[in-house]
Amino acid sequence: MLILPSEDLSEYKDEHGEFTAEGAARLRADTDRFYEEGAENKSAIYTAVCVVKGRINEKLQERSRKAYDELVAYCNTEEFRNVMGYDSELYYFAETIPIYMMECEKGGEEGITGRSAGDSNLVVYDCINYINDFHSLYMTLLFYFRRMQMGFTGPDILGLFSYIREKGLSVFLIAQLLCDMPVGNKDRVTIAVADMYWSVGRKNEALFITAFLEQHTEDEVRDAIAAKRAALVAKFV
Repeated sequence: MLILPSEDLSEYKDEHGEFTAEGAARLRADTDRFYEEGAENKSAIYTAVCVVKGRINEKLQERSRKAYDELVAYCNTEEFRNVMGYDSELYYFAETIPIYMMECEKGGEEGITGRSAGDSNLVVYDCINYINDFHSLYMTLLFYFRRMQMGFTGPDILGLFSYIREKGLSVFLIAQLLCDMPVGNKDRVTIAVADMYWSVGRKNEALFITAFLEQHTEDEVRDAIAAKRAALVAKFV
């Protein structure tokens, strides 16, 4: 079961925002009840997760845009939403929906593919065989980004672009995941990723990364990303 972190414990505090013995007792009781109910429903949850994963894998194996469209529609159903919180692979798989939509919308724009010649029509679902493949992809990119967050260079991040090319990942996927992933120092990471694309001649992709993160990331890092984008634009023209 995937248990998401939460900071909203206000119902267990008093009017001054402080924990009391009574509030702590209620929190323990609710926590015990949560785990008890989870244990009672474990078998049914496991079955539901297997069913949902099976349906997703079937669509992935069809290898057609029609199947992918049906897959996205399925991930917007109540059946999927009710189960995704119980399994990390399902939870992260929901990230593929905005990626796929952006790939379909922008994938034909000249110069914005992020892929090798001949691969520009690939979408995220073409890059994986099963749902667990996306989970592995997600975690691999997360740890590359976190190395960049800590300022690592050289061998620690050189493999990132090789991994992107090997998997046929679009710049839209990279931008969307970088935007959504729990990564700190996002301005530093964005600039490092943009520099990586720029260094291999993918200038349009470098500009897209900075433009996308500038538009969608937090205010406190936006100025640094905007400055980087301005510098790239000046070099581009």
